[in-house]
Parts: sequence; structure tokens; C-alpha cells
Amino acid sequence: MGMPSYTTITVERRGAADWVTLNRPERLNALDHAMMEDLLHDFGSAGEDPACRAIALRGAVASHRAGL
Repeated sequence: MGMPSYTTITVERRGAADWVTLNRPERLNALDHAMMEDLLHDFGSAGEDPACRAIALRGAVASHRAGL
């Protein structure tokens, strides 16, 4: 089964971990409602998958912003 397609994040399975990349570089990866929905969906899916033991977060650019 492949990974779902999201609009604000990318997800790659490496071994037992999902590597989630915040992918809004034009906004320095600032969280917005769409990104929160994407993250919550992926976290829920990963939590139900016994093969996924960890989630690693990273940003698409070297810097990022926090908050909505």
C-alpha cells in the first residue's frame, strides 16, 4: 500500500519510521490549518500501522516558523 498524497507535507517510509517533511517553503513551513489536517491524518494512520514505530519531522528549508 502506498503513502497517501498530501498538499502540505510529504511522507516517506524508511524502515519502521515515517519521515514527514513540512513542505511549505514559500511560507518557511509555517503551520496552517491544511498542514495541521495533513499531519493529524498521517499521525493517525501511522498510529494504526504496527509497522510504523516512529515519526521524524523535518522542514523543506533550513529555517521554519512555528504557529498558525
